[in-house]
Amino acid sequence: MKQNLITEQKVFEELKKAVVETLRSDPGSIRPDTSFIRDLGAESLDFLDINYRLEQAFGIKMARHFVLEHMEEMFGEGSAIDENGKLTDKAVAVLKIRIGDNIPELKPGMDMDEIPGLITASSIVKGVMDILKRYSEMSPEFSKRRVVITGYGMITPLGENAEKTFENASKGKSGVDYISSFETRGFPCQIGGQINNAWLDEFENSTDQRLKKYSYRGLRLMRVAAAEAYQQARLHEIEDRANIGVSLGSHGENPSVKDIMFLHRFYDGQGHWDAKGLLQTGGYPYLNFFRRKPDAAMSILATLYNCKGPALSIVSACAAGSQAIGEACRIIQDGKSSVMIAGGCEATLDFMGMAGFILLKALCEKYSAPQKASRPFDRKRNGFVMSEGAGAVVLEELGHARSRGANIFGELLGYGVSADAYRITDTHPKGLGAVLSMKTALEDASLKPDDVEYINAHGTSTTQNDLTETRAIKELFGDRAKDIPVSSNKSMLGHTIAAAGAIECIITMMGINSSTILPTINYEFPDPKCDLDYVPNEARKKEHRIAISNSFGFGGQNACLCLGRFEG
Repeated sequence: MKQNLITEQKVFEELKKAVVETLRSDPGSIRPDTSFIRDLGAESLDFLDINYRLEQAFGIKMARHFVLEHMEEMFGEGSAIDENGKLTDKAVAVLKIRIGDNIPELKPGMDMDEIPGLITASSIVKGVMDILKRYSEMSPEFSKRRVVITGYGMITPLGENAEKTFENASKGKSGVDYISSFETRGFPCQIGGQINNAWLDEFENSTDQRLKKYSYRGLRLMRVAAAEAYQQARLHEIEDRANIGVSLGSHGENPSVKDIMFLHRFYDGQGHWDAKGLLQTGGYPYLNFFRRKPDAAMSILATLYNCKGPALSIVSACAAGSQAIGEACRIIQDGKSSVMIAGGCEATLDFMGMAGFILLKALCEKYSAPQKASRPFDRKRNGFVMSEGAGAVVLEELGHARSRGANIFGELLGYGVSADAYRITDTHPKGLGAVLSMKTALEDASLKPDDVEYINAHGTSTTQNDLTETRAIKELFGDRAKDIPVSSNKSMLGHTIAAAGAIECIITMMGINSSTILPTINYEFPDPKCDLDYVPNEARKKEHRIAISNSFGFGGQNACLCLGRFEG
């Protein structure tokens, strides 16, 4: 549709059609001055649906209105209105971003209950016309900038690469076993998802070893995943290395018990350190400090592949991998880079890593066998199983990918991110942050909840997370929630922390391409509070085009990626 031929009357007719289809309203009741909230009773999901229909009709992105129902939640208690019950400057500024700057009547000092009356058919028509004008002033390439996946790789407890991992997961196999990398006697949890060292050795023996001394185990795993993605995407063919960036979720390396005991020799217990003695004694590699830096992995990957574009290091617990991919997508959409290597890595199956989660009572301590321990959404779940791994994707602007003849495996349609802002050791019991991240991912993709055909759940196997995620899915998807397949890869892989979002993003894409929905294994005792379709125990052959992948980090950091089959 040519934007310069679109009139206000055309927009009004499309708006009227969208309202009739969404709210089942009488077409004659919709006039320019009709208030969507007061006169038609529109709610947040109604606005989302109406926006989606207008976006599809005109090929635009619209502001979102659903936050009007949750103003105090959005601004923080007491900050949306002043002591006289009037809108504050801050509230008006944010609202103008949210609902568009096309309502001149919206000013500080207004009563909050006046706002619904301002969102009329006329204001929405004006907003659409303003957006169309801005789009006509933008270059066509930028306004239609799409991000696709041209390479992917991983190493997990189930396999040395992506194909092997997906193959074993399709068979419902578990990668969890007793930990052999350090002594676990006395620990209430002695299991985890370990990477087979032979896989790592095989890769490292056939590659450049110059950076090995700088690399902690998590980064060593990341090199395996990134190499697979890099080769698949043929990134060596790209001459402009400043057009390739890196975005990585990682947490660095935990200090070893040996390191801690060595350093403690130079402390007198009274607040004094013998730094001179430490320097003279030697025996402690300074590179140990470097390897603990969260940005070390990102820096070395950029060096290894000569990526001179934007570089990000994301530290956000279990959401890190997904956020790294989502933020990389934003960089491409903003025109700052055409290609990004993105993903996450983690290797914290050591004394310090395990001890911390044991103290938090977060790990599974009751299990009949290691392979049966991770049981998301099952009534007898009692904690997560920690694992190690790495996942990497190559994201690329569609036009750039096509110009060099790259293979395209999928499309990253949307990205949503939020914070619970609740407690640093707990998630919001109603899953409000989870709802917001899923909702904004769909908005970003210009999709509605009815379009989602599969949900790759965060599904950690902890009592609270699984219940909270179930509630969040029900809140967003309503009656349809029970019809959408929801499964957790962590039932087979364990929880790979910063790598989880990247690995699950790739697995979700591979499932779309093979019409396979992976199972949630160890689902034996249904929980009446977790009553969705969790694809129990066996993979399901089912064609699906649109899926979301959830990552809800410890401390309330949430990310959601919306993936789709690439359709040209």
